[in-house]
Amino acid sequence: MQQVVAILSALAAAGLLPAAMTAPAPQMGVAVPSGTSAGSPGASGSLTGPESLLGPVAEPVNSADSSIVTSFDEVAGQKESEDLGLYLDFTKAKNPQPIRGSKGGTDPGPRNYRYDAINSDLFAPPGTDSGDVHNAKWPMGLSHNRGGLRGAGWARQQNVAVLPDAKAMAGVDMRLSP
Repeated sequence: MQQVVAILSALAAAGLLPAAMTAPAPQMGVAVPSGTSAGSPGASGSLTGPESLLGPVAEPVNSADSSIVTSFDEVAGQKESEDLGLYLDFTKAKNPQPIRGSKGGTDPGPRNYRYDAINSDLFAPPGTDSGDVHNAKWPMGLSHNRGGLRGAGWARQQNVAVLPDAKAMAGVDMRLSP
């Protein structure tokens, strides 16, 4: 590196390099005290922009518009001990909540209520679950669909990217045109 600097300095001293190549580069990302400039000679201003670019100050939350959930249906077994591992059927519940025994709390959303209802053990896990329990199913409808060229069909797949436990198997849903 020192050799390159020496060569460039010699060429600049001989007038063989344009002056723009020998000017120091602006130091971006360096904190500059207010009222001073950084970078090229003659530069001025602030790196953060004028105060007119600042957004409004957030208003305090109105308790009438809070996220407290007051209306929801409890299903059979939901008040029982979470250690019993009872099945919770949320399919007909209005505004199901992730509460099981003494664990959990209300969830104001946003949520996909249908997935919550059909996956009750993921939504309100039983106390028999130990640690992090990986999802053992993934709906194909949430996987990316790749269309074939010139109407040749489509395909989507699931593998360890969406199902970490699927180490020896992958799922494919496809349609090949005749």
